[in-house]
Amino acid sequence: MALAYALDYIEHNQLATITNYGEYLAKYPPTHEVEINEKTSWSCMHGVERWEKDCGCNSGGCGSWRQHWRQPLRQAMDWLRDELATLYQLHAQELLRDAWAARDDYINVVLDRSPGNVDAFFARHAVRDLSLEQQTRTLRLLEVQRHLMLMYTSCGWFFDELTGPETVHVLQYAGRAVQLSDYLFGESREEEFLRRLESAWSNIPEFGNGRHVYERFIRPAMLDLLGIGAHYAIRSLFDGYHGCSSIYSYRVDLQEARVLESGKAKLALGRARIVSNITRARLSVGFAVLHFGDHNLSAGVRPSRARTPSGIGGRSQPGVFCRGLAGVPACD
Repeated sequence: MALAYALDYIEHNQLATITNYGEYLAKYPPTHEVEINEKTSWSCMHGVERWEKDCGCNSGGCGSWRQHWRQPLRQAMDWLRDELATLYQLHAQELLRDAWAARDDYINVVLDRSPGNVDAFFARHAVRDLSLEQQTRTLRLLEVQRHLMLMYTSCGWFFDELTGPETVHVLQYAGRAVQLSDYLFGESREEEFLRRLESAWSNIPEFGNGRHVYERFIRPAMLDLLGIGAHYAIRSLFDGYHGCSSIYSYRVDLQEARVLESGKAKLALGRARIVSNITRARLSVGFAVLHFGDHNLSAGVRPSRARTPSGIGGRSQPGVFCRGLAGVPACD
């Protein structure tokens, strides 16, 4: 609010002209060409060491903190990038004419995820007309590559502490790449990644090393289609169950629902289809939510394979409140 007021005050009192880089360059085109020295930066006198080593440059937040965590974190991410690059090349070549050209062009999908634009991307790069399942697999492969690039986001390395929000955020990007790759390629690479993170130590003793940070902050934040189903089931108990709902990058198509009430208690039963707008992955789920009033609430969600004889009121199957079900993909 203070910044908005300041900008409004400057503009209305004609103290200066508010502009941006694009407008300024359009009015004043460059007249000279310069060559940037490789491996240099404006914020590190040691070149680009700030993004890979404990070079001594820091933000000054805590003078006693060191940045020994940078190098092992960088090495762990480099290993993950190289490990998954080989698998990406191997699997993407079955679906895309040029795996790396498609990876680069995927930025146009990131900027516009409308169905028509995604279809146009497939028309340019797919080796043939892809089934929905193959489209989902292709988009997941490309999302692995996108998150592998995002994990090198500059601010994740700029500050002083492994558990800072910026570094935790780049670890979340790495975690997403791991999550998708586990589903795509079968064998999990998370344990080896965590083993490498063990050499990255926080300046705050209670947080331990990179493995502890990952297990404490990254893994609990991971989400899949079942998690979206659980979120939808609980939220809709209070907001109402509608035919189609949007939850961030997901769409929920309600197939049926019933809400029973007795005093303060509510019981909701239903089925819905969860669709990822990013990967086109989809999963039909059955859900049940029991609310006793106040803060007492329990919910369960599981993949839905078929309708019961009486819709949602039929005989329940074992494990209806399980978080997942073996053999049924839940990753988005």
